[in-house]
Amino acid sequence: MIIFYELLPCLRYYSIMKSTFIQLMQKDFFGSFCLLSAAFIAMLIANSPWQNTYTLLLHQPMAFGFFHLSILSFINDGLMTLFFLMVGAELKRECLVGSLQSRSQILLPTVAAIGGMVVPAVIYVAINRGAGPALQGWATPVATDIAFAVGVLNLFGKRVPNALKIFLLTLAIVDDLGAILIIACAQPQKLVWGYVLLTLLLVAALMLLQRTYGFQRRVFGIACLILWGLILSAGLQPTLAGVLIAFLIPLNTPTTSPLVKLEQSLHKPISFVVMPLFALANAGVAIEFHALHLTHNVLFGVMFGLCLGKPIGVMFSSWLMIRIGVARMPLNVSWLSLLGVAFLCGIGFTMSLFLGTLAFPESPAYLAQARLGIILGSIFATVFGSMVLKHVFRAR
Repeated sequence: MIIFYELLPCLRYYSIMKSTFIQLMQKDFFGSFCLLSAAFIAMLIANSPWQNTYTLLLHQPMAFGFFHLSILSFINDGLMTLFFLMVGAELKRECLVGSLQSRSQILLPTVAAIGGMVVPAVIYVAINRGAGPALQGWATPVATDIAFAVGVLNLFGKRVPNALKIFLLTLAIVDDLGAILIIACAQPQKLVWGYVLLTLLLVAALMLLQRTYGFQRRVFGIACLILWGLILSAGLQPTLAGVLIAFLIPLNTPTTSPLVKLEQSLHKPISFVVMPLFALANAGVAIEFHALHLTHNVLFGVMFGLCLGKPIGVMFSSWLMIRIGVARMPLNVSWLSLLGVAFLCGIGFTMSLFLGTLAFPESPAYLAQARLGIILGSIFATVFGSMVLKHVFRAR
């Protein structure tokens, strides 16, 4: 009995902490907080004496069924497919029964994404013209890191209009597809066209099966695993499977369809497990300051391409489409809030790091410059975007 009374305060504190944690998990910003905290921890580790251990652990090969992947690949190519599955499900729902039902509403973020890719590339080329090998990095600042951009936007919680979030999701998906096309064009020799053909045939077979026999959950699940494996074997970005699968799942009714149930079941695991793991594995960039020349054009081309080129491209394209009457402004979205999201599109990070690695495979000095430019550009884009959005939502 004495021990019980001594443990009683501990149990009470545990109950309070558990209740508080459950309440925090219900908040939209808490998942984003976990994501950004994991990214900060990864940066600290990568620039500490544990850097080598961190790198070796991430690249430790493991067997996952028929595939032999590193822990890093398992997170980026496997777990992140679930993130794109959830994003694709949300996007499809909005296209069919939500704020993207009209063609003009889909057209606006699509054209904005294209503008947000072209202008950063132009800025990079303008800064590095005549620099020879440095021009190979033109694609580095064109990508948006959808996970971090959405994570920062979610920090503002329920004050964010749903149409603004969908605009960012649509834009970022188009942006990612564009980056994947650039990767495919840059490395066409790595594409296995036989697997590409099998992927297309399987997608067609799934569409025919669903139309003929309806949605068969088990058959569809097995086929989706095969689809993921085919896309990986084809040399394409495996997370594409997530978007493809989402668009193949039916949306019979807005509340009880398989698509909506899937989206709801994925939300918490992705927010509190997948995304923090993604940040922990990818945000650990080691910066060797002694090897950097801060006047190098690669650094400024990438940095200005992200923090200035992205918002300029997104805003100009959006203004032009609305001005000529082809598209209209999303519901409850102002030009200032659109500017805030346009800045968030400048968070390049993981996809930009990947594109930079492809651009400078044998140029460590250029790659170091590109990495620092990505980090600085993404930080500036985050700060500017957050300041604008904070002003907008405070005014409300």
